[in-house]
Amino acid sequence: MKNNIHIIFISLILSLSVDAISQTTYQQGQIWVIVHDSTIIPRAGELSNNVDFQQVLNDFNISNIKQPMYFANTPELKRLYQLNTTLSEDSLFNELSKIDELFLSIEKCPVAQDLYEPSDYLWWLTQNSTGDEWLWYLNKIKAPLAWDITKGSQSVKVAIIDEGIDPNHPDLIGKISPNYDFDDSTAFTTISDKQKHGTGVATLLAAETVDQGQTANGQMASIGYNTQIMFSGNRTIAACLKASTIFNADVISISWYSQCTNPSISMLLTEKEILDNGTCIIRGAGNGTIHCNGNKLYPFSGFEDERTIVISSTGKDDKHIATDLLPNHISNSHYPEVDLCAPGYTIICGTTTNNGQNSWPYHTCGGTSQSTPLVSGTVALMYSENSCLTPSWVQDILVNTTDPIVDASSFPGVIGSGRLNAYEAVKAAQNSHSTTLDLYIKDRIEDFGDEANFPYHWAADRDESPDIWVRNQADGLTNQTHQEPEYQTSQPVYVYVKVRNKSCATSAGNEVVNLYWTKASSASSWPQNWDGSSPNIGDIIGSVTIPTLEPGQETILEFTWTILNPYIHQNWASCLLARIDNSTIDQITPYLNKLGEEIFFNNNVSLKNVTVIDIAPGVIVNPIGYIDEIYYPYGKYIYIGNPYNTIETFDFSFNTDPLGSLLDYAEVKLIFDNEGWELVKENFLNNEHFKVVKAKEVFILNDSAFIENLIFPPNKRIPVFVGFNFYGDNQNNNKQYDYHVRQYSSQNNDIIGGEHFIINKSLRNPFDADAGNDREINFGDNLTINAQQISELAFYNWYDINDSLIYSGNDLTVSPDVTKKYKLELIATSDGSIAYDEVEVKVKKNRIQSLSPNPATSHISIDYILDGVTTSYIMIINQTVTVSNNYIIDSNLNNTTINLDNYQTGVYTVILVCDGIATDTKTLIVN
Repeated sequence: MKNNIHIIFISLILSLSVDAISQTTYQQGQIWVIVHDSTIIPRAGELSNNVDFQQVLNDFNISNIKQPMYFANTPELKRLYQLNTTLSEDSLFNELSKIDELFLSIEKCPVAQDLYEPSDYLWWLTQNSTGDEWLWYLNKIKAPLAWDITKGSQSVKVAIIDEGIDPNHPDLIGKISPNYDFDDSTAFTTISDKQKHGTGVATLLAAETVDQGQTANGQMASIGYNTQIMFSGNRTIAACLKASTIFNADVISISWYSQCTNPSISMLLTEKEILDNGTCIIRGAGNGTIHCNGNKLYPFSGFEDERTIVISSTGKDDKHIATDLLPNHISNSHYPEVDLCAPGYTIICGTTTNNGQNSWPYHTCGGTSQSTPLVSGTVALMYSENSCLTPSWVQDILVNTTDPIVDASSFPGVIGSGRLNAYEAVKAAQNSHSTTLDLYIKDRIEDFGDEANFPYHWAADRDESPDIWVRNQADGLTNQTHQEPEYQTSQPVYVYVKVRNKSCATSAGNEVVNLYWTKASSASSWPQNWDGSSPNIGDIIGSVTIPTLEPGQETILEFTWTILNPYIHQNWASCLLARIDNSTIDQITPYLNKLGEEIFFNNNVSLKNVTVIDIAPGVIVNPIGYIDEIYYPYGKYIYIGNPYNTIETFDFSFNTDPLGSLLDYAEVKLIFDNEGWELVKENFLNNEHFKVVKAKEVFILNDSAFIENLIFPPNKRIPVFVGFNFYGDNQNNNKQYDYHVRQYSSQNNDIIGGEHFIINKSLRNPFDADAGNDREINFGDNLTINAQQISELAFYNWYDINDSLIYSGNDLTVSPDVTKKYKLELIATSDGSIAYDEVEVKVKKNRIQSLSPNPATSHISIDYILDGVTTSYIMIINQTVTVSNNYIIDSNLNNTTINLDNYQTGVYTVILVCDGIATDTKTLIVN
């Protein structure tokens, strides 16, 4: 690690001319080439040994060839040369392109464009605004709390590269060292227009800030507090590389762009060398969508090397859109490479003194040029607390200590993790500093390896390490997305573990990572179930030696894992445990039978208990279907229970993340075995969060469901299948869902552990279940209910009103005694998608069975059926309703005879009336 810390900050002024900022402009008469063979470059007074190249030099009057990066370590950059012509650079570019086999690259040299918004914002300040109102951004990023940790150090150098700076600004007196251009050793110019932006950036980053009782030269306070700055007016990537390679800078922060198209090879090589040197690159994202017509800004956009830290902006209301500047203002730039935001709208900063003519050298400014120095000043404070920081380490801390952005949902994935929190960033840098060897594996993304203090919130999950991931192919060095391990005959899967050195000491190179697996559980202990004593439950996967790691360095280790065939076929989720061993300095502190605490308080022990469920039509990863009349959807088995040697009582939660994101679109089912069900069933019965369909089978009803006071005997764990059925007729565009099963101590609510599901759901063609229209049936008869078939293979299941399965098949034949509803469940076999429909079968119990004879002459015999009737009679009426006769019948009998001698020939209606309601009719013909 370098002894002297330097931070380079490059910032330029944004022109408002659309023509100037919507397209790339280039240095007049200048071209860069990277040659394959440096011998074609002629020495002074000599000719090139390549005839074609010499002809181009002659045609364009090129006699002075420069080597702008002679000091580079990258071989290609050592072969970069600058050609200057008094003719057109476009013509020179075209001629060189005709002999492009001589060159690795031919590049026009872009002119740096500014990232600065107009300074006429004073009208936004109210008549009675206070100093706090003017410097709101320092409170917003919690600068006072950061200053409670450190006020910075003058040994931390920040170099600003800009068009100019006013060294006489009262807030910069004594803050610039050396007091001349550090790049070319020239005196600072006094051209006021070119001094404005550099002065503003410098005051935002390092304006003189003094304690109470001291006399200040100026009026501002800055995030950098005691930080001193270096300054240069030369704004090229060559200057950036020189700052890193020659002056050992730790950070280069860029708030300008020089190119809108794809980056040149020299940019890519320069960026890589800077980052490989250990120098951070922090750059502004740009101002508004007019930049480059929405393309990325170069140099160093963060696209080509993700270690570059890209900054966009927020306002006083913590929104990315500056609502108080609407309707004429648009939000500053946003795209996937943005890492975080910082305040950047309506910012008070310094301006030039104009050689002493301006008595109040402050104004309002805004843009990502203002967001970036706030981040750079924060990084200066971080370095003052931890001199061993590296680019990746700084990025990790900045990204994972942010505060929420209010309108983040309007900009998914394009404004980074949130808004800068300087206090949390500086605190994390301080707490992660170690003078003795300290290797660690993250438990969570916000875990920076702090063992002395709480490394993250005590109630957070301790089993979702982002530094452990599984790949079914050996591609995990570049693809760090965790997959569910899949069994293939004679084919291992691959597990990757990232190890970081958070200390200022170099590791010995003999430390090892031991990696273990076990069947997933919401509660585990060490070494039980991991040590191979029951190899079908868990075992060691392997040991890999950690290579020597310099301070701040990290590495990724690869393990091969041959999965047990029964382990996968039984549909068990897996859990992985990584332990850094064999160090005499950085040892693990054991917590007997309390693996959660051992993980929490040891940064060299980490757990991955995350199951990935991929659901795609036609792609069957795990067996689904019926086992013992219970349908098993996509899902996995896990253990829940007691890892301790005494009787314990536990609570469990079942949550979708975020709430409301899953149960509107899917069923979540729990399935127990016989022994487990007997142990837990009393807690599930009559619990409003769950629906017990039948023994062993439970549906979860709420997005956040709880079950309390489950008593487990010592060391007793039971298997639970957690499965997911998505609805075929109710889908959304969300392709990923998170689901969590967590276990807590009933005594003190401490989290014991959990299992976490990531469900990746492919969109599919929707379908409905259709059981047909409601039907009517006479008592004692039967009918067949027909399910409308869909255009793919499916299960058709019929349930009664108690959700008991009564038949599987398309057509259900029923003969109900009373009116009943039947539920059709339709499950697509391709992906387990599910749909429901209901049909009602009405049973006619009070009815006329027959009329005999019919036609009739003198009498008629009526057979009828009555059930639970108090009063009943037969009504006979003619078609004109001029004849209507009622005949009371005995409800205890099933037949009555009626004399028809008084009826004229004709057609009549016979009506059965029960308790005042007509329940059945038949037609009678009298001859």
